[in-house]
Amino acid sequence: MKTIMTSIPVFEQLHANVRSILTLKTYAIGIMCKYTVFITVMFFTSTLFAQLAPVNPPTGGFDIDGNLLSDSKGDWVNGGGAGGYLLYNNAGTWEAVNPTTTKFRRDDYNNSADFSFTGGSSFGDNPNDWSWSTGKPTSKCDINTAIIHETTSATDKWLILAGDRLTTTGTSYIDFEFSQGVFTRENDGAFKSVDTDGVSSLASTNGRKPGDFVLSMQYSNGGTNATVHYYVWEQVGSTYKYVEKPIPGGISSAAFGATNGIATSVPFGAFGSTSYIPYAFVEAAVNIDAIFNANCLSVTVKTVFIKTKASDSYNAALKDFVDPIPVDFQFGNAGLEYGGPNYCKTGTLSPTVPASPAGTFSASPAGLVWSNQSNGVIDLASTPAGTYTITYTPTGGVCLNPASDIVIVDAIPTALVLTGSSICSSDPGTGTISSGTSASGVSYQLYDVSNTPVQTAKSGTGSGLTWTGLTAGNGYYAVGTGSTPAACNSQSNAVNVTSVNNPTALVLTGSSICSSDP
Repeated sequence: MKTIMTSIPVFEQLHANVRSILTLKTYAIGIMCKYTVFITVMFFTSTLFAQLAPVNPPTGGFDIDGNLLSDSKGDWVNGGGAGGYLLYNNAGTWEAVNPTTTKFRRDDYNNSADFSFTGGSSFGDNPNDWSWSTGKPTSKCDINTAIIHETTSATDKWLILAGDRLTTTGTSYIDFEFSQGVFTRENDGAFKSVDTDGVSSLASTNGRKPGDFVLSMQYSNGGTNATVHYYVWEQVGSTYKYVEKPIPGGISSAAFGATNGIATSVPFGAFGSTSYIPYAFVEAAVNIDAIFNANCLSVTVKTVFIKTKASDSYNAALKDFVDPIPVDFQFGNAGLEYGGPNYCKTGTLSPTVPASPAGTFSASPAGLVWSNQSNGVIDLASTPAGTYTITYTPTGGVCLNPASDIVIVDAIPTALVLTGSSICSSDPGTGTISSGTSASGVSYQLYDVSNTPVQTAKSGTGSGLTWTGLTAGNGYYAVGTGSTPAACNSQSNAVNVTSVNNPTALVLTGSSICSSDP
């Protein structure tokens, strides 16, 4: 604080010297040195680099400032303010509020049992040539926590990324690799990278699919700004490799990062503490649609692989990693998500479409019934059972590729028509309920009037079903449940098992007769 306050007259003197064309050169040089020191102090304050990603969720946007707690703006953890948050403590276990869009992963640290890359595995290699073993990675590259959050602004998709490191000596690099194929860590000490189907080789493109990309954060001890780098897998000469690309619109608008310049609270704990030491945590926001739309690119990401490396060299040795994370992210296109994909043939279904230019919805094959085609709302109840591909095509000359999603409409099992029975009060537990037919592949469960299951479920055979050994009671019904994943169901009519009192027994009196008169 003293340095800043005593620098104010220095500024005034500097400006006076400039106006007099710096006639006192020696004095001016001395002043300039002080001026530079002042600017350096301000340059490395955390407030200068704090930027807000205009996204939701979390509410209030996402504050990229090296801090983890929300205030009036959104952040990773609830800080008590009006801003939203993405992680919460669920009975002692920290989890994502929405595990579909937020991936929260923990990794061993400072531990000989930690999984880490073996020597010779480098950033630009074919991932099928990488190897791993147990052992402590370099401490500045040792990860404990990695977080990914996919979200949207009013018009674009964004990625919010975060990671940490055990020690803060020197510069660290953490890579978030977004693969269209499937990455896995194999038990034999190898890694496997295959095509989207999980089987087909990617040998012809050097182990990755063209368009795979990496977002790398570079951060060091002594500055709270973190540099974001963007690499794309493409053909270079006779092979394929990662090529660094400029970020459209400049770093400040499309991609920006920050690390914690001071000790920072970490409620979910990291490296055995509830506080990060300065420069141990880094986070970044990336407007991924700005990057992809500027180049008319699109990808569907199936795996995210987070790893650290020793330097920014293309052939830098890889160090620590978090096991590959399966995801389903779509970038660089209009975006279309119905969920599911299986839905029962009842009600309506609306899509999730990030705000974007106007477009049209279509379906293939024919037969799907729209409730509101302009908004992509499907009338499931009126649509014949089957599999449909829904396509959303942006209009207006924008550089967005059409997006598609699969919706499977599953038929609802035909409800059984049941018939009850009557039993004698002298013979309880002998009631029966039967149906004239049933459907194969459907499970039928009988319930009593209190909605309690009666006996075990019966599998449909195509013929009638019979439940025996039932007690007297009213309101028996059967629920038929189809196969998963939609598991559509139907409910039968209600029937009774009636108890009928036995007739009152007669009391008889006999007589005597003569043997001569039989």
